[in-house]
Amino acid sequence: MSEKRTLTIGVAINLGNYESLRLEVSDEVQSESDAAELAAYLNKVLDGYGQNDATTRASIDKYRTRVLEKYPAAEATSPAADPFDELFGPAPTCDDMVADEASVTEVFAVAEEFIIEVPEVPPMPEPIFVPKPEPIKIEPVLTEPEPEVPVSTAEKTIDDPVVYTCEKCGATVSKVQRDVSNLFMGKTLCKACMK
Repeated sequence: MSEKRTLTIGVAINLGNYESLRLEVSDEVQSESDAAELAAYLNKVLDGYGQNDATTRASIDKYRTRVLEKYPAAEATSPAADPFDELFGPAPTCDDMVADEASVTEVFAVAEEFIIEVPEVPPMPEPIFVPKPEPIKIEPVLTEPEPEVPVSTAEKTIDDPVVYTCEKCGATVSKVQRDVSNLFMGKTLCKACMK
């Protein structure tokens, strides 16, 4: 293999739920060691996927174990340096912290200074139930009918026709003439008196 060739290694991993991961790496290789480096690089790239989901991570690891087993991923690089480490130094780990009884007592003493006493809240009073008033029953008042008054012959009955007379000359006026004169003149007048 003395001449340069381009090698492309691709992978498509079914992640379930109608999802898949497809990656390709490509480079010019001159020897088998260059091809092995390219496969190890693919293995390293796959290592960065599925960190937040165990199912996805299991699918990717299953593929890596089955296909890329003889091409181990390169050593993971250390995470980027924390800018605060430069200012304050590295954060202490649990192993660095040694707690003795005096320091623990001191921490609790300081914490007690900041405890705020909450006043006791009085219990809620028992609710007072007011009975619902009963509805007022209104009984109908029975009254006796008024006695019938005998109608005299002088009084007009409903069947008798009403006669209208002119207020000026006393002539008989029809109902229509009376309505028209009341509308225009404000009093009952005959046709001659309206002119």
